[in-house]
Amino acid sequence: MKHKSGTFQEFKDYTLAVARGERKVDPREPKKWQETKPKPLKDYSIGDLEETRQRIEETEEWIKRKSERLPGPGWDHIKQRLRDDRQAVEAEINRRLPS
Repeated sequence: MKHKSGTFQEFKDYTLAVARGERKVDPREPKKWQETKPKPLKDYSIGDLEETRQRIEETEEWIKRKSERLPGPGWDHIKQRLRDDRQAVEAEINRRLPS
């Protein structure tokens, strides 16, 4: 089975265009999508990493508030993913900063 690579945003735009009727699905198109590999953290500037860390922290707070108001399955996976991403970004920042 064929795979199509792209970013999540590309997949989302494609799906919404189909749902709105702006686009038809060609039967020859791949049925499976996979996200393209993101750039390694070492390729980002320290400023970008700091901003990313801040945005992850803001998202964690939002998810915490949202999960308290709307409890249910799935939040733990999202929280763990954000925690892992934040730790990876912080580790890269700490690796670059002089002790």
